[in-house]
Amino acid sequence: MKRGDVYLADLGNPIGHEQAASRPVLIVSAQRWLDSRPPVVTVLPFTRTRRERATHVEVEPGRSGLQATSYAKCEDIRAVSPLRLGKRFGSVDPAAMMQVEAILRRLLAL
Repeated sequence: MKRGDVYLADLGNPIGHEQAASRPVLIVSAQRWLDSRPPVVTVLPFTRTRRERATHVEVEPGRSGLQATSYAKCEDIRAVSPLRLGKRFGSVDPAAMMQVEAILRRLLAL
């Protein structure tokens, strides 16, 4: 598992506006954390719904393994067990990952 990978994840039942069910997620945990076989990994869920939100990063199909243009929802950052992760689809390109990182720094005031 690598930072920037896209996996299918079972996010369970939603509460409120959470993303749920089986959907692609983007791995955003630090690589050194992932290398240590962590009990949880930090992910961002994807949606196919285009909304003009400053917290969404557009990711195209292709390298990502996604079937359609999708949007990483940086505002929905969450930690999940690696046991929730299924098939690896692919990975996002470095430019998209840089956008995600910049948004997360703003959201988390880092």
